[in-house]
Amino acid sequence: MSIGSLKSTKITILVDNNPYNDLVAVWGLSVLIELPSGECLLFDCGPSPTALLENCKKLGIEIDRVRYIVLSHEHGDHVGGITALSSLSKSITVFVPNGFPLTLIHELKSTGFRVTIVNSTYLITSGVAIVGPFRAGTLSEQVLVLNVSGVGLVVVTGCAHPGIENIVTSISETLSESIFLVVGGFHLVGADVVRLSKVAHTFEKLNVKYVVPIHCSGDRAREFLRSRLGNRVVLGHVGTYIEVSSKGITIKDLPPGVG
Repeated sequence: MSIGSLKSTKITILVDNNPYNDLVAVWGLSVLIELPSGECLLFDCGPSPTALLENCKKLGIEIDRVRYIVLSHEHGDHVGGITALSSLSKSITVFVPNGFPLTLIHELKSTGFRVTIVNSTYLITSGVAIVGPFRAGTLSEQVLVLNVSGVGLVVVTGCAHPGIENIVTSISETLSESIFLVVGGFHLVGADVVRLSKVAHTFEKLNVKYVVPIHCSGDRAREFLRSRLGNRVVLGHVGTYIEVSSKGITIKDLPPGVG
């Protein structure tokens, strides 16, 4: 299956529980993705509007450029901050996975957001797709995939409750493209060495070039993956900035005030 491609993308971690500088670090996740058109997509919104808006202000990021919001799953640490964009709701489409609670869908619609329920791989625009939903018990979770020309797929995960190794394997098989970068929560807090070894082996087998575990990945898992995969693993945090283009990748920390 082809999803088209992008010339480049810019990714900024706006909310994460891994601290950096004087940015707000809270348990949750929100990632800003800037497209070549200049439009922005917000992947998850963190647990509160306060954390999201304060970090945007410190990083000099204009949140009114957001045109799409992808909610990976229903948990509060990923959806609680969406009210930060209430005043922009009529110009924003929110994508939720099939199985998302109807009460939350009604709340989104009553706020003015346009809501699209995703049942299978969904193309937002050329080179940008939602893949899923994946299931973990009764929980539905979807991931964002960007195909950057010349390098491959960029996979952004919320918590990866269905298993990060299962998700990336499925994406590789479904889209028949190499995976260049995986960034997001990997849900590995408390995972034993056997599980961590399986995850590392999957990244190796798929020849994933860069891995940025944040949020619910856990310190032990982050360090394990770095020891196993070396420089391919970057220990990201709130304020981490990633730019991917046909020339490769740039990963750096954004000091407050630099967006």
